[in-house]
Amino acid sequence: MVKHLAEEIVIEILRKLPAKSLIRFTTVCKSWNSVIKSSNFIATHLHTHHSPHQILLFPSSYIATAKPYHSLHFDLSNPNHPIQRLIPLRFPFDSGDCFRLVGSCNGLYCLSNTRYPFFVWNPSIDKYFFLPQPSLIPQTKLRVYFLFGFGFDCRMNDYKALRMVSYCSQYDVEKVFHVEIEVYSFNGNSWRTISHLASEKFRANDQIVVSVYANGGLHWIARDQRRRTAVIVFDVGKEVFREIMLPVSLVNAHALELFVMGFREKTIAVVYRDLFCLYESHIWVMKEYGVAESWVKVITVGKPSLGMPFVKGFTNNEKVVVEFGKQIVLVDLKSQQIETLVDENTVEFSSVDAIVESLVLLDE
Repeated sequence: MVKHLAEEIVIEILRKLPAKSLIRFTTVCKSWNSVIKSSNFIATHLHTHHSPHQILLFPSSYIATAKPYHSLHFDLSNPNHPIQRLIPLRFPFDSGDCFRLVGSCNGLYCLSNTRYPFFVWNPSIDKYFFLPQPSLIPQTKLRVYFLFGFGFDCRMNDYKALRMVSYCSQYDVEKVFHVEIEVYSFNGNSWRTISHLASEKFRANDQIVVSVYANGGLHWIARDQRRRTAVIVFDVGKEVFREIMLPVSLVNAHALELFVMGFREKTIAVVYRDLFCLYESHIWVMKEYGVAESWVKVITVGKPSLGMPFVKGFTNNEKVVVEFGKQIVLVDLKSQQIETLVDENTVEFSSVDAIVESLVLLDE
């Protein structure tokens, strides 16, 4: 009984440790190695580590492996001794190629380029693997639009990647001739075509669009032929599509002025930048996921003296990360107080993601 209790205590202690420490502890003894690499421990550890004081900075949309990712660690709770550390992360391999982030979930990051179609990386444990070649290879003179996504099917304990290819007129991008869709399953290690579910209204409104994972679905902004804008959702588990209506004031906004982001994992936010008023960004949050009436405008970010605001993402404690020129700031959604994270930023980045300590892939 004492031995069993001691083992439970040890496991509870291990659950609270960061991923990099646990990797080292797998060499302590066989029993610890077995515990740490078990699927049950990996799942419970995932839901324990959500630091509000760490974000991952992703470089510009296409980044060469020579340009490092950066982890920004900060703690501004003590104004007399603020902690702000920008730490470079080593890319998992050096190929000289450029990669685009196409999705993130549970501490995993899915990236792609033309040479290596997809690979998944967990920087917490420095492990990655390549996905098989997709089956849909566009060979056409039509204009091609791509949409990507990456998420988790909690019912089947399966990670999935989404790839949508839309074929449009060279002369009228609103005219869609054909849409093809395929899904990759980690459990099956293969791509499946689900083009029978395709619809013209699902297509992305830019040549390359990355969807956002939240509450079991992949989300992106789309505009139908009636020029009505909405959020399209792909349910990762059920593999079906649906729409979420935007706030009434945004339904007729141009899709290129809108960006959807994950918020607190369970819901979404929409950022609106009026092309005629670039010094303001308006943020709406869906308080009750899936309920269109629950959209609430939470803040307008803008300070002309700092320059144009670029909303990059959210931290785990509901603060928004905004870039003003070379300055990176945190804006509290409730108090609207602005805190400076980086005063003279020298790192070019396009988006941020709240860091999730994760052991996912350790048992692969």
